[in-house]
Amino acid sequence: MKKKVIILIDGNSYLYRVYYARLKNTNKNILCFQVIYNILYIFKKILIQYKPKKFIIIFDSKKKNFRNKIFKNYKNNRPKMPDILKKISLKIKNILLNIGIPVIIIPKFEADDIIGTISKLAEKNGDYVLIGTCDKDLTQLVNKNIYILNNISNTILNSQDIYKKYGVNPNLMIDFLSLIGDQSDNIPGVLGIGKKTASILLNNIGCIKNIYNNIYKILSIKMKGRKNVIKKLYYGKKMAFLSYKLAKIKIDVKLNVKYKTLNLHSLFYPCTYDNYKYINIIYDIKNIIFNNI
Repeated sequence: MKKKVIILIDGNSYLYRVYYARLKNTNKNILCFQVIYNILYIFKKILIQYKPKKFIIIFDSKKKNFRNKIFKNYKNNRPKMPDILKKISLKIKNILLNIGIPVIIIPKFEADDIIGTISKLAEKNGDYVLIGTCDKDLTQLVNKNIYILNNISNTILNSQDIYKKYGVNPNLMIDFLSLIGDQSDNIPGVLGIGKKTASILLNNIGCIKNIYNNIYKILSIKMKGRKNVIKKLYYGKKMAFLSYKLAKIKIDVKLNVKYKTLNLHSLFYPCTYDNYKYINIIYDIKNIIFNNI
């Protein structure tokens, strides 16, 4: 790749994945240490492998956002963050900042929206973007310059990979989620429309706006229960377009910093007593950053 590689990390995605992976098999007395150390180790491996010019960690804001205003049940099916995970979250953010890695949190916006905004700024700047996540919502951003770095398999997913996995291209992922819903975010979708039906509709007719404007074209598509599908769409129209608003990632969030300043820093703050147990991996990461900038 001749272009600069920019890596945007979905902080909450890594935080929850590592926490729950360690929860069952780790003594509670060392759980905090194990989670933080493992996250730092994962970031170290990514920095070594991809040598990015920018490496930015984005976390969700604690405050409710515009999605909660348009749909009060948005994400209300999720359990509250455990107290120990709150402690881990705060600690890892402080460590990352002290290492010199940019951490971004913007009140009333989700990490996805900040990632979407920075991705487009990076693309305009002529950079390649890798989005570290396992969240399917972010696949809507994938194109020839923006890719998903799967945080479970550590593989890079492009447009073809997204199509193989979900049956639709990235430019139709918002519409796909609008039809099938998203249980993890409590996005309703259209009752009774599953993944297979949604992909057939989108690949044959196009986005949900086209589907509703040409709903009787469904009768000419080779699929089972066509009349029943039309009926489901008819009664689920309001939920479909509401779900579209919920699933669509914003790409115009007003950032509190300029894109060009979101760099890895060579400055280093002395390790505090609380963080001394991580000193070896902290210095490893710092040396990697120093050699990359």
